[in-house]
Amino acid sequence: MLARRRLEPNVPLKFGIGLILVGLGFLVLVAGAAPRGALTPALFIVLVYLFHAMGELCFSPIGLSSMTRLSVTRMTGLMMGTWFLSTAAGNFIAALIAQTTGAASAGPDTILNVYTRIGGFSIVVGLGVAALSPLVVRLMHLDTIADTSNVADTVAV
Repeated sequence: MLARRRLEPNVPLKFGIGLILVGLGFLVLVAGAAPRGALTPALFIVLVYLFHAMGELCFSPIGLSSMTRLSVTRMTGLMMGTWFLSTAAGNFIAALIAQTTGAASAGPDTILNVYTRIGGFSIVVGLGVAALSPLVVRLMHLDTIADTSNVADTVAV
């Protein structure tokens, strides 16, 4: 719908929006933290899932498409492998965060502090990516990418 109106955000801007949404999800998690003994309202849990799912939709399909479209034909597999390697690195970092927040010595204040920092950092980086998106789009040279609808024409013999 946005593409028909020529309002669709470019790829780097979608990455920035995704980072901002993930950061907002963590801040909603912190905002919904109930005092000891009280239950967290379900609305906060729904909002966390909503923001994180929308952020993931800004990353995964867009990133996979970009890796394929922007890489040199012979290096497409390597670039896709690099994309999935970055996912593995993210999972490793998530494990480190889980160790920090799941340790017996980590109290509620430590956990909320970690999630506040993650949320704030994600939003700041997302705003930076969004601000740099026009420059990145120019560096992507989208106007020079060949039409790959007929693969036989693009493969060197």
